[in-house]
Amino acid sequence: RQANADLCANVDALQDAQDDLRRQQEQSLKLAQAADEARQAAERAHAAKSRLLATVSHELRTPLNGVLAVADLLATKDLADESRELVEIVRASGRDLVDLVSDILDLSKIEAGAMRIEAEPFSPRDLAASAAAVWSLAAKAKGLKLVTRVSKASDLLVGDAARLRQILGNLLSNAVKYTDRGTVTLSLNARPAGPNFMRLTFTVEDTGRGLDEALMKHLYEPFVRGTSEQTRRESGTGLGLAICRELIVLMGGSIIAGNAPSGGARLRVEIELPVAEDQAAASGAREPRATSLLAQRPQILVAEDHPVNRKIMGLLLEQLGADFEMVEDGLAAVEAVGRTHFDLVLMDMRMPRMDGLEATRVIRGAAGAAGMIPIIAVTADAGASQDRDIASAGVDAVLAKPITLQSLADAIASALATGADRRAPLSGAK
Repeated sequence: RQANADLCANVDALQDAQDDLRRQQEQSLKLAQAADEARQAAERAHAAKSRLLATVSHELRTPLNGVLAVADLLATKDLADESRELVEIVRASGRDLVDLVSDILDLSKIEAGAMRIEAEPFSPRDLAASAAAVWSLAAKAKGLKLVTRVSKASDLLVGDAARLRQILGNLLSNAVKYTDRGTVTLSLNARPAGPNFMRLTFTVEDTGRGLDEALMKHLYEPFVRGTSEQTRRESGTGLGLAICRELIVLMGGSIIAGNAPSGGARLRVEIELPVAEDQAAASGAREPRATSLLAQRPQILVAEDHPVNRKIMGLLLEQLGADFEMVEDGLAAVEAVGRTHFDLVLMDMRMPRMDGLEATRVIRGAAGAAGMIPIIAVTADAGASQDRDIASAGVDAVLAKPITLQSLADAIASALATGADRRAPLSGAK
């Protein structure tokens, strides 16, 4: 009887344990369902943010396209000094807005893991010189001296020159912005780091107030800025160094911040890059193409639904000496390519009836010369999915809004050269 009583007690305890286990399983299932719902909500929020950024980018860049393009055209006119100064203010303010939009979009791409690092031959010496040239005027305007020191950097390396230029621009911008008097120094050094690799070092040093300990702890966090009176006087979002650090990490490099012996700030970027195998060929490849659009007078089809953008594009093409025809949507672009010979198509991506992506795919599916025509995607959108869609459609180049006279000329020259290379085998076969 006692053993039976003990057994019954054990059975009851096991039953209670089984009930507890069942309740825990039900609770775990509810937690899993809640976690899945939270994950789906986060994915929906991320998708909504991407759509918002793409829309904001498009809506901001479209009017900026008109502002900067008109300012560029006005700058080519014979203006009085006062009028030219006003035009330069408009251009500078427009570029600041473009930089702000680009910084926010870059940060979004980095967070989404969609930032792509290119690998092309470039000259570190030329890169440093071009970055210094851009910021020398700003330094001079503040009474500062911008010094460039280059040593052992004659080899051509393989990397993302555009992103490195962006990093240098941010570092020099901060140095000039937060230095009231003295000197900003850009130093460049490259030394061997193994077979066919060089360790590239950029150092930007200034004679400003330096970096305080409180700021150093949060220096690379987005939207974080210093608390000094000088920092509060200067404009900015606090995104520059956050983006720089992420880009450098993507390239496999490092950035070190500290204070120089002079008391100012010092930021050093180190990155290992491969040496270009064919230095002579790479040197030739990096030379800018001579644009002789006035002599060539290419026949260009412009597909653009926005009347202001059509007007702007027409003014720019006239300035470049090109002949052009305008259509208002992708379907009209397909029809125009089918009936008329064009040397190039400037294809807006967002249009009614048929968008630019679909029109490009239809043109690429056409037989003969029509399917081989160079196409430049003109877009104000941003995002990894948009980039993938544009690349898969078969475009030859992407021209981001806002468009400047120089960016349009460069894109046309590059696309015409690409189109000539693609058609060469067909011409030879004939």
